[in-house]
Formats: sequence, C-alpha cells, structure tokens
Amino acid sequence: MRKARMTAPQRFSNLYQFIRLIVGNKIADRRIARRWEMDSKNFYDFKVGRYPLPRVERLLSLAKLLKLDDHIVFEVARGTPAQRVYHMVKKLHLKGMKHITPQIISQVGKMLMESEKRYQKLFHHASDAIFVADTRTSEIIDCNKKAEHLIGRRREEIIGMHRSKLHPSAKHRHYLNRFRKRLQHKKGLELVPAEVIRKDGRIIPVLITTNILELDGRKVIQGIFRDISGLKLSH
Repeated sequence: MRKARMTAPQRFSNLYQFIRLIVGNKIADRRIARRWEMDSKNFYDFKVGRYPLPRVERLLSLAKLLKLDDHIVFEVARGTPAQRVYHMVKKLHLKGMKHITPQIISQVGKMLMESEKRYQKLFHHASDAIFVADTRTSEIIDCNKKAEHLIGRRREEIIGMHRSKLHPSAKHRHYLNRFRKRLQHKKGLELVPAEVIRKDGRIIPVLITTNILELDGRKVIQGIFRDISGLKLSH
C-alpha cells in the first residue's frame, strides 16, 4: 500500500494523538499544557495544527514529560503514525527493555519497512481487485492494479471516491445499507455477490470478500472483488 506523506497539520495531530496514547484520556489538556510549560491557547493551536511544529528543545521537554527516549518523540514528530510507534514502544517495554536505544528503534523500523514492502508486493500484484475504504467517511483510500482494471479507472480517479459509486447508481442505497450492516457486524469475513460499474458503463458481476481492519490508527474496510463474469448469481 502506498504510504502518503503527512502534511504539517497532520504531523501536529499525529503528535497530539501520540501524547494522548501515552498519558490516556483522563488527564485534561490544560494539565498537559501546564506540565509541558505551554500556554493553553498555544497548546490548543498545536492540537488543531495551527501551532508551528515544536522545536528540538520543546520535543526534548515533551520526551522528558512522557518519560520516553527523545528519539521516539522525534520519530512521531517526523510523521511516523502515532499508533505504530505506540504499539512498538509498548511491545518493547513488555519485553523488559526499559531503555529503548536508537539502535533498537532502527532495527524495528527496518522490520516494519520490510513487512510493508512485502505487503505492498502482495497487495499490488494480487489476482483479485482490492479496494480499501475508510469506515467513517466511506471514501476509498487505496486500491491495487487489478482494481483499476476491473472498473476501468486510474488509481488517481478511484482514491477519494465514495465506495457506493463502485456500484450501479440504482443500487447505491442498497450497497450503502449493506456497508452499514457490515460495520455493525464487525467480526469475521463476509462473502457476498454484487455488481460493479465500469467507467464505460458496463456492469460486472463480482463476488466480494470484506474484512474490517485497523490501519495506522483508523478503522478501514478491505474489499476483495473477484470478477465472476459468466456466472449467474442472484443478489
């Protein structure tokens, strides 16, 4: 899956999310701001992405506040997803590594990169079309080459589409309701017959396997679409 570069506001939000993961939700923002020696208004601006990314001295101060090695905070400030770093720190602490050195961070980082490369290869060269959508917005956030071929659209056109638009317009509501029910179900895989519409208007029957996953801290639904043209199935 292609990794998008974070914008500056997203990096601020990412850093705030990491702070929350470490300190929990019971501690008020004003208390964090006070202990971090930051004005409440500046802290709010930082939280919503209007405050400049904290300088090295302030990041060092934050690391001390969170009782973490400074390079961990720098990693989050650079844009590595908060959830990923948090889970990595948690696992290493559970293994008894109270002092996480830059060498350990580097080793884990390499493992994550290798794992991501393997996943990208499997994802983009899969024999079936794969679409990944945000469960909150229903927008498609990624797809593979087979997905482009299935609906006759380039990846750039697909990313940002509402997932219901993969299907014939007359059935948008039907598939949207099915999507909502799938989110309520939450557990396990689901295999259903469906139809998708190509850019040229052709209707293609497919068999969809869906699964709900967590990706970089947000919930997504992964749909694997198998073209079953030639087979007659009822919907």
